[in-house]
Amino acid sequence: RAEGVTLGENCALDAHVHIAENATLGDNVVLYAGVYVGRHSVIGSNTVIFPNTTVREHVTIGERCIIHSNVAIGTDGFGFATIDKKKVKIPQVGKVIIGNDVEIGSNSAVDRAMCGITRIGSGTKLDNLVQIAHNVSIGKNTAISSMSAVAGSTTLGDNVTMAGRSAIIDHVRIGNDVTVGGNAGVLQSVEDGKVVSGFPAIDHKSNLRMLMSQRRLPKALSTIRDLEKRIEELEKKLNG
Repeated sequence: RAEGVTLGENCALDAHVHIAENATLGDNVVLYAGVYVGRHSVIGSNTVIFPNTTVREHVTIGERCIIHSNVAIGTDGFGFATIDKKKVKIPQVGKVIIGNDVEIGSNSAVDRAMCGITRIGSGTKLDNLVQIAHNVSIGKNTAISSMSAVAGSTTLGDNVTMAGRSAIIDHVRIGNDVTVGGNAGVLQSVEDGKVVSGFPAIDHKSNLRMLMSQRRLPKALSTIRDLEKRIEELEKKLNG
């Protein structure tokens, strides 16, 4: 471990753990093999971090969190400016703050803010393969299922549920108690308590009616063709 590191009581550090300058670990923290903790980061008491996870600099993780293997927390957000038709990197100098009792599944990524804070509220659970972009703010007790993504500067309220492979566009607000269906693509803000699905995501019941209508289209088209033939025959008789 580097200079200025503070370790609480009864911490357990496995092989090849690296703790950078001025990082702080609370009591009973467990870091499995290959974990990296960046400078000035804080890991709360009774938190467990599984092998090969990276916690970059200026990240705060609360108490009783579970961070599974191969997670990356505090990596650079996807921020670029176009200058003379070239992509120029915008420095990502913000922080990540994760509340208490948060669980993050394997191979997920939580990007640091460009400036300010990327925040995950207490009690929130992220499945494997989840992407949280820079400056996202997630409320308490939210659940995000596997292969889902939240784009930059989006706000999610408390008790939000995102089903598998769903995605939310940047700079929108998702209210409290919202449910986003599987494979949905949310392109605008959603009010509290709504259930949305589809692409672009709309009210779930409306989406189901649209899907049922689509299944009836082949029969409807056949009926229209029959009607057109009958009308054509009637016109011939009338003009005969």
